[in-house]
Amino acid sequence: MTSLPISSRRLLFVDVETTGLDPVRHEIIELAAVRVHPTLLYVEGEFVTRVRPRHPERCSVETAALNGFDPAAWDDAPPLEDALERFVPLAKGCI
Repeated sequence: MTSLPISSRRLLFVDVETTGLDPVRHEIIELAAVRVHPTLLYVEGEFVTRVRPRHPERCSVETAALNGFDPAAWDDAPPLEDALERFVPLAKGCI
């Protein structure tokens, strides 16, 4: 937790792609974020990674068509735990 006033804290915009809309059954397959200065609004940092799902077979047909998910293209992607470990430093102290 940071003691900076909210008006001084960096902004973090986060986007995720998933294998579907059911949070119990589906998984994150892409994670992206942009860290922005709170008043000048310039980009201070970016993060983008694919995330290898544990259960690619659960991807809905509609979702695969929408986000272009093809399990073979994610073979080299890190698991979620590794992706989040790399993501946290960018997000630290942000709102």
